[in-house]
Amino acid sequence: MTLRFIRGELLRHIFHLRFLIIMLLMVVLSLCVILVLPLRGGARFAGSLTLAQGLWLSLVLPIIAGVVAAGSLAEDRRSGYTWLVLAQGLSRRQYVLSKAVVMSLTAVLVALIGYSCFFIGAALTLPWGDSIVPRGEGGSLLPIPGPVPDLFLTNPLLNDLLGVGMLIVATGVLALIGLPAGSLTSNIYIVSALPFVLFIVGLYSLTGAFAIINPYTYLDVWWDYKMVVPESALVYAGFVYWLSIGMALIVSGVLFFEYCE
Repeated sequence: MTLRFIRGELLRHIFHLRFLIIMLLMVVLSLCVILVLPLRGGARFAGSLTLAQGLWLSLVLPIIAGVVAAGSLAEDRRSGYTWLVLAQGLSRRQYVLSKAVVMSLTAVLVALIGYSCFFIGAALTLPWGDSIVPRGEGGSLLPIPGPVPDLFLTNPLLNDLLGVGMLIVATGVLALIGLPAGSLTSNIYIVSALPFVLFIVGLYSLTGAFAIINPYTYLDVWWDYKMVVPESALVYAGFVYWLSIGMALIVSGVLFFEYCE
């Protein structure tokens, strides 16, 4: 029953108009970044995403999570679909946990498609080989981007994939904000906007010593991340951060839903 519900919900999300629109947005943004990459000296296929370092990566992900998936629970509660599902024998806890899986997978799928388009475009338009750190005026090396600068120097493609992995996990977790929020309100617009609102609030309030818990730090994996996180933890800190938040959101979502429903 649970697996059938998850499969049906996932298909329902994928064939929704907003999913198709956001997926198209990710594809277009990825291709736009590829168009300007040849202007960066030393850009090759391996390490191309690291050299792109687009701010759109940090700004678009919360929007993706919010629009595509975060409002799913609130939408179900507003339409009465939740009670229809529960009446078929699914427990409240099973329902919320299933929604968590579907919301995360939906957001992750859009991000994964976008990054796949980037790599395909980069493979077709850029020279093969390892990217070179660009030089500034006078021939001096520019700062080496993250998430792990030493890894970029030795294996730039692996550094690309590490950054993508962190950002895909972040996208899936940001969608889970809709679990506790959707349990408390059925206003889909408020819940859908929450990932981006919380991102902006953290950007301007969690600075200085608090930057280590700022979501932006773990979204801007190419620059802020390597400046804030200790060097010894660069490989895994992003995953630990987002998975910890994800667990907290799932637990709070289950508790709030069982209390409110």
